[in-house]
Formats: sequence, structure tokens, C-alpha cells
Amino acid sequence: MREWFAAAFGIAFAAGCSSSSANGTPTDASPAVEAAPPSDAFAGDQSDAFAIAVDATNVYWTTAMAGGAVLKMPIAGGTPTTLASNQSDPYGIAVDKTSVYWVTHTGNTVMKVPIAGGTPTTLAKAQNAPWNIAVDPMDANVYWTNQGSGTVMSVPVAGGTPTTIASGQMSPIGLAVDSTRVYWTNDTGGTVMSILVGAAASSNTGAADAGMANASDDAGAGDAGDDAAVVDAGASDAAGGAGAGGPTVLASGEARPYAVAVDATSVYWVDNVAAGAVVKVPLAGGMTTTLASGQVDPYGLAIDSKAVYWTTADGTVATVPLAGGTPTTLISDQDSPQGIAVDSTSVYWTNFGADTLSKLAK
Repeated sequence: MREWFAAAFGIAFAAGCSSSSANGTPTDASPAVEAAPPSDAFAGDQSDAFAIAVDATNVYWTTAMAGGAVLKMPIAGGTPTTLASNQSDPYGIAVDKTSVYWVTHTGNTVMKVPIAGGTPTTLAKAQNAPWNIAVDPMDANVYWTNQGSGTVMSVPVAGGTPTTIASGQMSPIGLAVDSTRVYWTNDTGGTVMSILVGAAASSNTGAADAGMANASDDAGAGDAGDDAAVVDAGASDAAGGAGAGGPTVLASGEARPYAVAVDATSVYWVDNVAAGAVVKVPLAGGMTTTLASGQVDPYGLAIDSKAVYWTTADGTVATVPLAGGTPTTLISDQDSPQGIAVDSTSVYWTNFGADTLSKLAK
């Protein structure tokens, strides 16, 4: 698994960089490095720690390997609790008030488990290399990107028939959702996209999927062959929101746009190349703004009400104000930091190379 990620970084290094967008000439800000305090590596022995999420009580993360796991730990620290084990490369992770959700990249499933623990449930399988996952603010639907088939999908949090909300995408990776729209990045397509949540649902009836109606729970071992769960890749919904209410291009000409986040005014993402960038665009599209340039393969991304935070392949965790300004390195000398999450007091990230989960006060 480590070799796979090293190869992925190698591709990014060779891809080159674009410092401007087709939507306009961005405002560029050069990164500044400050002396960094030590991180609080409060969870160790987490083999291939990868994606991460946080709520008011716990931190949640995945260990992205063939026999991977989904874990949680109190934000104050303590003993990690395994919520699911024997998962096939669990990648993206999300959490709502009651459940934790994730995708298995090689198991081709979408999973959930109660926050308190219990039996994992398969929400969808027969997917195609799912990468990232998000839950809408209403806790009604789960969304994910299928990197392999170029689709963006959804399913009710309670289970049901998976729906294709966008197809024909070019390696969709990053994913975010707000109360009205779903946002994603096309890694090789160089675009940042969105689609109306309501329009997406109305453009795909899912009628051809009616044969898969069994919504029973699944043991959640990442087994794509389990017939007990609701299953369908939604391939028959290939229209994918075309026509009225279809996908909107918010930005194009980007260099491998990767992780994405959204707030009330803007969409933010990282361009995952050797001389990468942190970029934003208004929710409706328009002129892009580069918040930080010269970043070495920026990977994870998170935002709060004041700032953007990201991780880079050269071992840094950095931040910049949402409105722009001088980027600051919060900490350096990390070992392949990957996923990142923030709450009101702290920044959390996974160190894929060091097999640790780290925390730093803002």
C-alpha cells in the first residue's frame, strides 16, 4: 500500500503545475514558514493512517490497507476504539450525528456503522474504486465519488437504491456537499464541479435499479460479494444529471485538483502537483483566487470559519486566512501527512508514513 501512494506522488511530481485558471488570473500569495511547535502525536501504531474526520466528541480515521480499519478516539485523547475491521482499503470518511461512513476503494463498497459501535452496514456495493464520501447537512443522503467509473453517486443514509448524480467525469476524487449542491474535483480532468442536490435526484429515477430491493444489514468486512446488502453501481443512470440542473463547471484548467471543501461563499481545493496550490472560487463560479502557491503536492484540505488548512508531501501542515494573506506553516518534518480535519480548538491529521494520528492546538 505504501508503494502505491509513493507511485501516486510520483505521478503528481511529473504532472507539472499551472499557476492560473481558465476562469481568470488569480491573486497569488507566496508561502511563509514559521518556527513550528511540536505536534501532539496522540495515537500511534496506526498502520497507513489515511482519512480523518472530527465531531464535538471524537476523532475518526481510516487505516488504508487491504485489511484496514475504521477507528475513533476522544478528542481529548485516550484509547482508540475499532469500529470496523477487515476493510478493503478504506479511504474517505465522514460522520453525522449518529453514524460514521466510509468507502472501501478496492472492496468497492460504501459502508456505515453507529458512532457508538455495532455491526457495519453496507449501503452500496459493486461500485468502481470509490474514493471519497460526504454526508449532507440534513443527514439525509450520503454521496461518494467513483474514481474508476467517473461517476458521483448518492444513497439515503438509511439505505436504498444508489443513484448516479453525475457521470462521464474524469477521475472524480474530492467531494463536499452543502444544503443545496454537491461539489467535486476531477483529478485528471482539471475541473471543479457542482450540481444541485434536488436537480441531481430528479434527473435520475433509478427505475432500472428496482430489482435490487433487499436493504438488510451487512457484516461490513469489505466483501463485494455479499448479497445481503442493497447493491447497484447505478450504471443505468448514465444520464447523470445531464440537461436542466446538470453539472456546472466552477473552475477548469486546474492542475490535478484534489481535496475540496465548501463554506457559505466559496469552494476551496488543492492542486496536487509538485508546485501545487490552494485555490478558491465563488460558489457560483467565476474568477479563481490562489491562496497559496509553491506547495509540494498538497493533499488533505479542511476549513473553519477563519482559515484553510492543508497537508503537503514534503511533511508540512499549513494554513492561510479564507480571505487571503500570508500562508503559515503550522508544523513541518511530518511523515507523509495525509487527511486533515479541524474543530474550534485544534487541527488533526494523519501521518501515513509514521503510522500516527497527530493533533495541534490552533
